[in-house]
Amino acid sequence: MGGFVLGSDYLGHRKHKTTSFVLRDCLSEHGKNKVGGSVLRNDYLEHRKHKTGSFVLGDGLSEHGKNRMGGFMLGRMIASYFFYLCDMKTLLKILTIFIAIGAIGGSVMMWADPSGAGWGGEPLLQMLRDKMPWPDILFRDFIPSGYALLAVNGLPQILAAVMLFKRHCLACRVSLACGILLMLWIVLEWWVWGFNAMSNIFFVLGLAEAVLAVLCIRK
Repeated sequence: MGGFVLGSDYLGHRKHKTTSFVLRDCLSEHGKNKVGGSVLRNDYLEHRKHKTGSFVLGDGLSEHGKNRMGGFMLGRMIASYFFYLCDMKTLLKILTIFIAIGAIGGSVMMWADPSGAGWGGEPLLQMLRDKMPWPDILFRDFIPSGYALLAVNGLPQILAAVMLFKRHCLACRVSLACGILLMLWIVLEWWVWGFNAMSNIFFVLGLAEAVLAVLCIRK
């Protein structure tokens, strides 16, 4: 009887011990699950942060794109309004008048001081005499050059401007011829004097006049 009771106590002790092991395993498993849940929750929160950051970045890029597109559209509107106010013929009028004034001013300057001493033209005159034919006849001073400048670039530009203002049917073609003449004149200056700021500027003006004249003709 005592052995039976002892055996029963032993079995009860084993049950309690087994129950403790099971309980401890359950607690350990619960701890793992809890730790895993914390890790999962942290991963989820981190994912939400990245996702939220992506949304914010995407909104920022979208806003930047909107601002850039808005600036582009504003630039196009300004350009369209400018060309609406100043069509090709108006720009041609401005160019022809400006070039004519420059040519007339250059001619007057040459006639007022034929030697070029007052405006720094003496070295240019010597270069003309070295490069051009008949220097003793045509290039003793700048008076013949002044007449040539007026004839090639002054009077034709005035004619083109008058024809543009009168809406003559050949006004754009005359402007094209004036632009080509001006560019050829500048090429001659480059050959004689080399590249310089004034010649470069008027070559660009002649090119612009020719391009606008071609667009005016095609229109």
